[in-house]
Amino acid sequence: MVHTSQRKPFFDYNSFGTATEAEKDNLKMIRGIGPFIEERLHALDIYTFRQISQFTAQDIMTINDAIEYFSGRIERDDWVAQARELVHSKDKRTGN
Repeated sequence: MVHTSQRKPFFDYNSFGTATEAEKDNLKMIRGIGPFIEERLHALDIYTFRQISQFTAQDIMTINDAIEYFSGRIERDDWVAQARELVHSKDKRTGN
C-alpha cells in the first residue's frame, strides 16, 4: 500500500490550488470529513475549503483513490457544494 502523502505527485494542484498548514480551515465542518479523513487530506496538502470547492471530477477520482477508504464519500456527501458554501460564508465574514 502506498502511503497517502506519496500520492501527492499524481495531483494537478493547478486545478484546485495549493495551501499551507498555516492557512488550514477546519475541514471537519464538511459533513463526511472526520478526523481520520481530515488527516489524510492534510497528508495530500489539502487544507482549505477553497481547495475542496474547486475540485474537478478528475480531482475527485484521484483523491478518492488516494484516501483509499470511504470511496465515493466526496460525491455522496457533496463536499464541493458544502465547501463552496463555507467559502462564501467565510468571505462574507472577512469582507472578501
